[in-house]
Amino acid sequence: MNPRPTPARGPVRGLLVTLALAGLPGAALAHGAQPRVTAIVFPTPLQGAPLLLTDTQGVFGYFGAEPRWLCEDAIAPNANVVAMVATAVPGAWLVATSLGVYLSTDDACTFARTPGLPETLAATQVSAHPARPDELVLLAVDAAAGGGYGVYRSLDGGRTFSGPDLTAAAPWRTLLRDPESPERLYLSGDTGTYRSDDGGASWVPITVTPDGASVNPGSVEFLATRPGADEVWGVVQRVPETLVIRSPDRGATWASVTTVPDLVDRLVFDAAGERALISTILGQVVRRDASDGPWSVGPGPVPGFGCLTRGPVTGDDTLYACADPFLTAPWSLARSDDFGRTWRSDLSALTAVSQRWACAAESPAVTACAGLCPGLAPGATCDAPDAQVTSADAGAAPADAAPPIAADGTLATDAATEADASVVAAASAGGGDCRTTPGNRPGPGALWALVFAGLFGGRLRAGRPRSPWAG
Repeated sequence: MNPRPTPARGPVRGLLVTLALAGLPGAALAHGAQPRVTAIVFPTPLQGAPLLLTDTQGVFGYFGAEPRWLCEDAIAPNANVVAMVATAVPGAWLVATSLGVYLSTDDACTFARTPGLPETLAATQVSAHPARPDELVLLAVDAAAGGGYGVYRSLDGGRTFSGPDLTAAAPWRTLLRDPESPERLYLSGDTGTYRSDDGGASWVPITVTPDGASVNPGSVEFLATRPGADEVWGVVQRVPETLVIRSPDRGATWASVTTVPDLVDRLVFDAAGERALISTILGQVVRRDASDGPWSVGPGPVPGFGCLTRGPVTGDDTLYACADPFLTAPWSLARSDDFGRTWRSDLSALTAVSQRWACAAESPAVTACAGLCPGLAPGATCDAPDAQVTSADAGAAPADAAPPIAADGTLATDAATEADASVVAAASAGGGDCRTTPGNRPGPGALWALVFAGLFGGRLRAGRPRSPWAG
């Protein structure tokens, strides 16, 4: 299972989104614009509960019995969060953003820029070793280096980094780690495709030639490894049909599998590696129900369907996905127990989240966005947090499911909650609870820019946030 990262991915989509954002007055991806979930990840401290990364409003996660909000301004003003990784030190987190890489040593209550990287660096993707979470591989672009892209590596949870390696003028697009052989990573970009067999310490070029045909390296994206088969799967992104490809020998040879009538977003396998599910940028779903079975194409279950990923429990085929209520979807987060045939809501809308991160009342995690509400829709205010754009025939939103439960039947709570109950009270009162304070309204330019990006750009690949465990 490999959830995916977010950078401008593919020339067609990048052009469409760029034109939309440049041509619409007031379009700005800053706090208050329509947020959308860009990735669902499962950091170990949450014991199986999800953490939701959003494009414009930070992070939402289950720390305790209900979801909490970590405003992006608590990390850096108007930061676009690319990844949030729990390092090996208890309470220590690394957060990679479009404005730099930051460290927290107090369970994400305060942040400081990592001293191991230049301040001009913008992160695009991060991969952490599942068994050794202090071992990180980072893709980033350095504005001070003329916009050069590079690969960085840390062995101490982000306190220091080596690199850049594999520097290029064009962006690296995908970084995939094999969960069954986590020392093995795959990297793709406009300048080539590579494999590492030593956790990113060194890289060897590989040539992607499905059925012997040459393809543009910039159109290649690595999506997933197939459980139990030592296969790596990817796509050659193109219009009007994307080619799905596989390699049975770690990238030495490639064969075509099927074509998809859209740009592909993500691919997940079940735990046995038999069933496969593909989501596309425009919300279609492509499935295969047996390793030798046919592929079928159908519409997605809700508007803005994306973030497709399999849960973190070994052998469990529970799937998670996000959707966009601003495009009339009835939920923001849902899960499926039948491999994507039906879905039930875990979180109807980000506006339903009222609690701030459980931190001391004066900490940035509580005060940075005081007066603002998470998931604030155009025209909504903090005293009407559930207001959102829905269609007249959408019907009642389904009741949210109970938050995911860890294998031992308990949910993890953060250290602040365990240490002092008054911290939680402070975080949910006054500036800590958005329902008690007035909010600001985003302008119409941001609305139409995000609608356009949702319809045609999907998840912008300028850092498509990926699971910190999968790369």
